Amino acid sequence: IDRAADPPRLYGMTEAPLETPQDLRQVYAALATRNTASTNMNDSSSRSHCFAFLTLRVRDKDADTIRTSRFQFVDLAGSERLKEAHGDAWKEGGQVLNGMMTNFSLSMLSACARGLTEARRKKTMKTFSFRTYLVDLVQLLQESMTGTASTACFVCLSQAPANLMQSRF
Repeated sequence: IDRAADPPRLYGMTEAPLETPQDLRQVYAALATRNTASTNMNDSSSRSHCFAFLTLRVRDKDADTIRTSRFQFVDLAGSERLKEAHGDAWKEGGQVLNGMMTNFSLSMLSACARGLTEARRKKTMKTFSFRTYLVDLVQLLQESMTGTASTACFVCLSQAPANLMQSRF
């Protein structure tokens, strides 16, 4: 991640202007490259986070100004307990590191959201620092958690009783 950029950018990120509905094919093509793998809990579990950024610029010709809005569409990889997701096979393969890093980044995002909520409640925002949660995921989403940003979160949880402990937080 390039933290010097404002807002932070992913190295290797592709930016392309979308001027017609047909240009959206580029977005669909990028989403098709998403890493998925079968686990004991999910046949097509996402094994990576996926980001799509949309910057909308509207020119007001009368006022000679440009108004900019930025949308971030983020699909986070699932957070599954390694033993339940992979059985004993997780001990042998490289999936353990991938799963641990995914779970760590999601834990840091959760801790950051709790810390931010607490700082707002106590009116101590001046002392709150995103640097405490220095993982790429938090840095990329920082813009969505501050200022005048509006954020909506959709969570997909399993309804199966066997997965109850996976869905608690």
